[in-house]
Amino acid sequence: MNSKHLIITLAVFLCSLTNTALAVPVSALIDLHAEAVLKELDGDTAVVTSLVLDSATDSWGTPLAPLHAAVNATAVDANQSLTVSGSAEATWGSGGNSGHVSFSEFGYSGEANFYLVGLRNNFWSYSFIADNDGSFSMVYDVSVVDTIGSDAFGLIGWNINWSGPGGGLLLSDVFDPTAHGLFSRPIVAGQLYTVGLQGGPGLESICLPDCNILLSNHVQGNFDFTISPVPEPSVVLSFLLGLITLNIFHRRQVYSANIQHHDYEY
Repeated sequence: MNSKHLIITLAVFLCSLTNTALAVPVSALIDLHAEAVLKELDGDTAVVTSLVLDSATDSWGTPLAPLHAAVNATAVDANQSLTVSGSAEATWGSGGNSGHVSFSEFGYSGEANFYLVGLRNNFWSYSFIADNDGSFSMVYDVSVVDTIGSDAFGLIGWNINWSGPGGGLLLSDVFDPTAHGLFSRPIVAGQLYTVGLQGGPGLESICLPDCNILLSNHVQGNFDFTISPVPEPSVVLSFLLGLITLNIFHRRQVYSANIQHHDYEY
């Protein structure tokens, strides 16, 4: 067995020691709400001319089942139109120790002068019990899809909620929702944790004098999480012993090759 095979064998052995169950899934939810409102000015008073609401919810019937929900609210009056929409999906890896959440095309489009967009109460959550000490990590990537007729103002983005020590992370920004990075928190065996994502576009805008501008403004968010155990001391020791063994084996190979080389020259 050469050194390459030994490295592979050691890696497989260590994975078998560290790949223990960690998350005990409890519940998961996607809850979306959209509000599209058109208004007109009657003197100094804003009068609602059209208001449309939509909501969608998906939760586990079977643990670790994929979740999906989408909303679409379209308001129309004699002079304006506005569509507020978005969709969300969530999937889980083996045992609930990893997963992916995506919010797609959250925003609004249409031709309007005085309007209100409501998508702020969009929510994803996942609750689990840790059966080992470890860590929860989430890589987040929030970006603007388009800004036609306006800028990124009001697209906002999503916040990360965390029920454990350290709390969550405020990512939302009314002026620029763009955010990229890593969120991480420790977990303790036997404790219940809930992680959530909450936010989405929300704004009220008026264009004076009447201009009925074409609008298309959307934001998207992708979130990947992993739940990892803290390596046991025995695992760390096994890893160190494996490195020592590989070092000794490699030195013997080099020594043997040198002896054979010298014998050949002789």
